[in-house]
Amino acid sequence: MAQKRLSWEELRREIDAGHPGIHRIIGQPNIDVFVDEGSSRVGIRVPVEPNFTLTEASPLAQVNMSTVSVLGQTYIQVATDARQLYPEFISFINSVAERIPFQVQDPELAIIETLKAWRSLLAPLVILSDEQQIGLWGEIFLLRLMLRASKPINCWTGPLGEPHDFRIGTLEVEVKTTKSQHRLHVINGLDQLSSSIGHKLVLVSLQVAPAGAHAGESLSQLVNSTLQEATKTEGIWKSNSLRELINSIGYREEHSGFYQGPFILRTIPRAVPVDSLFPSITKGRLSQVLGNDVFRIGDVSYRIDVEGLGKEVKPESLIEEIFELV
Repeated sequence: MAQKRLSWEELRREIDAGHPGIHRIIGQPNIDVFVDEGSSRVGIRVPVEPNFTLTEASPLAQVNMSTVSVLGQTYIQVATDARQLYPEFISFINSVAERIPFQVQDPELAIIETLKAWRSLLAPLVILSDEQQIGLWGEIFLLRLMLRASKPINCWTGPLGEPHDFRIGTLEVEVKTTKSQHRLHVINGLDQLSSSIGHKLVLVSLQVAPAGAHAGESLSQLVNSTLQEATKTEGIWKSNSLRELINSIGYREEHSGFYQGPFILRTIPRAVPVDSLFPSITKGRLSQVLGNDVFRIGDVSYRIDVEGLGKEVKPESLIEEIFELV
């Protein structure tokens, strides 16, 4: 059967019956759509030169791409045996048929471009996990306080892959945020509670809770408020730089609808100097036990309860108090 376009309804009866068959889509070149015995596979064949070889593989796990020879003619064959995807595959076939006439000299490119376009279309939405949202909420909350205290945007070093979230002069700050009713925080790695040479480190502990109706701030509200603060204190160029920093750690404005749950501070923030009395696991402390073998230890993660350590500080005084602690 020859035609210019294939519909799912036309092919469905044949697939349901399990009959093998070939349908030709008329074009330059013609495209053969085949159904295997028992409808075990559906695919297309696009004619190419006899010595043709593929240069790329299919970017989709459920779609196979190869070269075959049928009755002396060489074809690029693209097929799937994922029966639940047959309706979508027919739409893909029509997309290829529409694209190939514009790339007659390179049918492989037309097929690959169509496969990649479908991969992008069907790519899962990646949003921040609950844990990542809470962690970012805490960092942005403190960043806004920093901006209001006339500290520069580039004091926020967490997005740059640094072990600590903030660095200003010789002060480093690590922010930990939890929804727990206890000040239990997860420490990742042996460096997170070690200050850089010549620096002092302070841990800021935040406890948050769902705000309920008409109260608190969501992550998206907090981000927008902080961007406005950056524009006011440092100008639009710096605000755009901050937006890029926030994007670099996975936050996207177009996903803001997923970050609408508002939070309030459950308790007054607590600022804790990370000094020799602070209970932590660090390379320095492990080396006292393991010596030079400390480098063999990696991927360390542990929980620490900082309740009663340091001092409680109201948000409006937090930045000033942090500096006084060191």
